[in-house]
Amino acid sequence: MKKTVILLISCICLLAIMIVAFFGVNASNITPLVYIETVKIKDMDGNEIPDNPDIGMRTLVIEFKPTITYEGKECMDFFFTTDIAPSNVSSRAIYYYVDKDKNICEITKPDSGTMLIKEKQRTSPKTNRYYNIDVTCKANDGGSSLATDVIRLRVDYLKYWESKGLVTPTDSSL
Repeated sequence: MKKTVILLISCICLLAIMIVAFFGVNASNITPLVYIETVKIKDMDGNEIPDNPDIGMRTLVIEFKPTITYEGKECMDFFFTTDIAPSNVSSRAIYYYVDKDKNICEITKPDSGTMLIKEKQRTSPKTNRYYNIDVTCKANDGGSSLATDVIRLRVDYLKYWESKGLVTPTDSSL
């Protein structure tokens, strides 16, 4: 009786080893989750944003060109493209945000990097022509990685103010 039980267990073990060897160890139709490891913000055309050694971060300078009117203010639509690595991630969920005044800039679609930049009022000749916005993109796929990228978006209002007659040739602050 003991020999029969030992022989039966040996046959079952041998059969199990042969089944695993033949079919493999991965179950079919089950794919492992692959999380985002890195994100990189790029401009609207997919170009790299250059480093600015003066401030130690990548900086994109754009000229304010209003395209729409929103809440009685002239506004400019802008969006970013994003490189996500690795390319075979299970979820491409990302989240964009800015830490600035909502009266000038707001992210309208946090999952796609679409933002609305509003006109900046020129209240005095000493008003700075630039408005700096730090834009952050973060992986939002549930992974443990803290994949984040931060760039500075610098909006130049000079030509917009000139078109409105708000800049005179004697303005030396610009």
